[in-house]
Amino acid sequence: MFIDPFQKMAADAKDDREKLDRLLTVSAPHERVLIAAVTLALIAFCGWLFFGSFSRSVAVDGVLSEAPDDGRTLQALVWLEQDLARDIVPGAELSIALADGAGTLRFSGELSSLVVAAVPGWPEAMSSLPAASLYQVTISLEQGRQLTLPPSAPCRIEITLGRQSPAALLGLG
Repeated sequence: MFIDPFQKMAADAKDDREKLDRLLTVSAPHERVLIAAVTLALIAFCGWLFFGSFSRSVAVDGVLSEAPDDGRTLQALVWLEQDLARDIVPGAELSIALADGAGTLRFSGELSSLVVAAVPGWPEAMSSLPAASLYQVTISLEQGRQLTLPPSAPCRIEITLGRQSPAALLGLG
């Protein structure tokens, strides 16, 4: 009978293998300190994951559109992904930055409404894009601020989405 040399080598190596069914023994003090430090770090991370929170905000570029003449309300058109638009709620704090020849103007306010914009002249098929859509953002400025800004001015809007736990962001809690 023919004996395959590879089978013979495998059989010989099987006898030489180290037994892996023994328990790991920690005997040195520095090993115990290392295991305790790693355990505490994991416990702290899991605690922060479920009980901690962080502030979440989003910044989008937009263009001012026709606004009511009351001077305290601005409207802008922005592109947002639909998943992100679901996280934005009316009443959210925001800041808006407008670039002009003298520098950058910054204003604070709150989000009054966020609706999908209907742009005149666009075909009906273009008004509802699957991944991202054009939204009209209505902004109520702080009390005492009255502005007259030209429409079609580019702006950057930073919307505060609120505080959120990391576990909720990952879909765990």
